[in-house]
Amino acid sequence: DDFRAWVRHVAVSTQLVNPARMVLGNLHKSYLSDMGDLAVPTLVVPAGMSVDLGHLPWRDVVVKPAVAVAGNGAVRHATQDDLDALTLDGASDAVVQPYLDAVETRGEASVVCIGGEPTHAVRKRPAAGEFRIHAHRGGTVDPIPVSHELADVARGTLAGLTEAPPY
Repeated sequence: DDFRAWVRHVAVSTQLVNPARMVLGNLHKSYLSDMGDLAVPTLVVPAGMSVDLGHLPWRDVVVKPAVAVAGNGAVRHATQDDLDALTLDGASDAVVQPYLDAVETRGEASVVCIGGEPTHAVRKRPAAGEFRIHAHRGGTVDPIPVSHELADVARGTLAGLTEAPPY
């Protein structure tokens, strides 16, 4: 809520590199469910609702708040109780995704684009025994080349947006 208020306040007094509506729209992870093959499959569960995790096609899942940062509230090998604690007891929207052990072993790549073109990339890896890649959790970030595959995924992601961000 504080960040939303800050974005709105700053947007009326100066120009943000990425428009305020884009920054605010990116806060809720529901956009991942619209990305198809370009993102990890994502099921959005609205606050006050639940789904039976046993009926999902994934044998192991991660449950996380739909609005959160730095891996806060994310639970790997999540149970039905973990999901219900967020959506029913905590009254928060949640996302459910398949647990990908490759994140723990190979990490994940992030590509930065400026003006619609990939400029550089990094590989984020979690600390041993951790699944979240964030530095304050012991994760590391290393520069990697922007391969043709990464560039294609980045361009495909941007092409799927109604408006491409400047950064």
